[in-house]
Amino acid sequence: MGLGWIFLLLIIGLVTANIYYVASEVPWGDRGLDLLSPELVRATALTLVTSTVSALLSTLIAVPTSYGLSRFSGRVSRLLETIFDIPILLPPLVVGFCLLLLFNHLPFAGKSIDAWLGVPVTYSVAAIILAQVTICTSLAIRSMKASFAALDPRAEQVAQTLGAKPVEAFWKVALPSVKQGVFGAASVSWARAVGEFGPILVFAGAFRGKTEVLSTSIYIEMGAGQLENAALVSLLQMTLAISVLITVSVLSSAGKDRF
Repeated sequence: MGLGWIFLLLIIGLVTANIYYVASEVPWGDRGLDLLSPELVRATALTLVTSTVSALLSTLIAVPTSYGLSRFSGRVSRLLETIFDIPILLPPLVVGFCLLLLFNHLPFAGKSIDAWLGVPVTYSVAAIILAQVTICTSLAIRSMKASFAALDPRAEQVAQTLGAKPVEAFWKVALPSVKQGVFGAASVSWARAVGEFGPILVFAGAFRGKTEVLSTSIYIEMGAGQLENAALVSLLQMTLAISVLITVSVLSSAGKDRF
């Protein structure tokens, strides 16, 4: 456990360092970047909206996919699991670069996907969501597969012997039994989407007032040499992530106590 305590101290040190820097180095009378400035408000709102949409889409994809993977075994299932893990195994910048190539250089019906759609996805809000979903869905599938794998399939089999169709057994038996896992997967997806940076930077860009989210706002401020502003934004982003973790923990504990 000694190594675990060292790692715990490292995590606490990361949080403490950010708080200390903001408290000691940022001139609160003249912060440079106001927490209520239009730029930061828009970046925060865009972060919350895109992360929520991405978490919902990721969960929507992950639930049936992970259920299928948990109920079927074999080479095909293992191959699919490996493919679904690719986005979280690759470096984030590589994921963003591959998305950029996919939508702008891979021929589809004689032209690129962006040209075929008519409305460019690259360097837009849609690109932010797509980059987040690509990473978050892989995480959600891995999380939900563990929940479904721990669920005894006999209850579903009994429901089917009583006349329920497989889809009905899934909705009425399997899914209610793992609702805590669904909520956990959605929450982790949301927190990861809030902190996503690499794919967004490459595929959506970091254009102030257009595709700027909190993670790229830190990048913009650091690029401009405004470390105080970057520290404020990072503290805000850290607060959001920790708030989600605490909320998930409290709700999970309440759910266990109830049942």
